[in-house]
Amino acid sequence: MKKYCYLLLAAFSAGMILSSCEPGTGVEPDPVGQTYPRMQLIEHFTGAECGYCPMGMDYIYEEYSKDPDNMVWVSNHYGYGSDEYSIKGSTTIGKKLKVTGAPSISINRYKYTNSSEGIKNEINYHPYFTSDVLKKQETTATSCVELERTYDAATRNLHVKAIMKTSDEAVTGFMLTLGVTESGMLGAQADYNGSWEGWKEFTHTHTIRVYATAALGDTITLKKRTAVAEYDIELDEKWVADNCEIVAWITEIDTYYPVLNAAKLPVVEGTKGGEDIKHGGVTMVPVPDSYPENGAPASNINFKENTVYLPLYGRQCRYYCLRHLYRIIGAYADLRLCRLSR
Repeated sequence: MKKYCYLLLAAFSAGMILSSCEPGTGVEPDPVGQTYPRMQLIEHFTGAECGYCPMGMDYIYEEYSKDPDNMVWVSNHYGYGSDEYSIKGSTTIGKKLKVTGAPSISINRYKYTNSSEGIKNEINYHPYFTSDVLKKQETTATSCVELERTYDAATRNLHVKAIMKTSDEAVTGFMLTLGVTESGMLGAQADYNGSWEGWKEFTHTHTIRVYATAALGDTITLKKRTAVAEYDIELDEKWVADNCEIVAWITEIDTYYPVLNAAKLPVVEGTKGGEDIKHGGVTMVPVPDSYPENGAPASNINFKENTVYLPLYGRQCRYYCLRHLYRIIGAYADLRLCRLSR
C-alpha cells in the first residue's frame, strides 16, 4: 500500500490548502543531460499607491507580449504600501529579495549588474531593465516543472499536480513555489506618467491571489531524478476562475535563487487564464468622495487617514534619489582622485 503524507499548509480567506506528495510517483526519469525549454519568471512588485507603477507595467508588457508562452508574470502587491491585493506571501518574497520600493522586478532571481546605472549584483531592479535582463537568460534548462489540474466549477476546488524532473545527477531536490494569479480585477491605481494623471479605475493583471506552498517554496526530495507534489486549493468566490492561472517555479533545494525553471496553466481548461487581458485604466473624473484628492480610497487601502500622497514622494523617491546620489558621490570621488594625482 502506498503511503501518503498529508500536510495542512494554511487556511486562507480563499479556503483550505492541502498538499500531498510522494516523490517519483509514476514518473519516468529523462536521460541524463537532456535539456528542457526554460520559462522565464518575472516577479513584479507594485502597489496601488505607486504612481510610477503603471509605467513599470508598460516596460514589462512590452517584452512579455513578444513571447508570452515562454514567460510567467507574477505581480506581488508589495514594496509601496499595502492594498486590497496584498498578501502575506508577497511580503515574505519581497523581504527576501530585498525589495525596498516599487516598481521593481526580479527575473529568475538573477543577480544583475549594470555599471553605467550604478547597479551591482542586485536581485531586484527597475522594470526599465526588463529587456536587458531577459537577454542575459538561458533559454534551456536541465530541470523542469510541469503542471496538471482538475477544476470543479461547482465546488470551486482546484486540484494541481506539479511534476518535477532533472537530468542533472547532482541535483537531489527542489524548492517548489506554486500559486494562483488572477487578471482583470478593477481597482484603484495612482498614475504618474510624466505628469500627475490622478487616480484611475485600473485593470490589474497577473496578480498573485494565493500561494499554495510556502512562499519561498516547499522542500521536494527527488527519487530517480523525479518528484510529484499535489495541492488542493479552494478558489475564493470573488475570483473569476476563467481569468485565473496556476503558476509554479523551482529553485535548488535549500535556496531561493536562481529560479531553475517555471510553468503556468489556466485554471479552467479552454480559457487563457487572463493572459488576453491587458493592464490599464481610466482616470476617475471627478474623483469620488471616498477618494481624497491625490490620496487613497478610504475603504480598501491601508493609508494613514487625511494624508496627501504624491506619487514622487516616500519610498519611490528614495529609490530614485539614492541611485542619483550614488552617481554624484562616484563623480566627486573621481574628481578628488584626479586632483590628488596632479
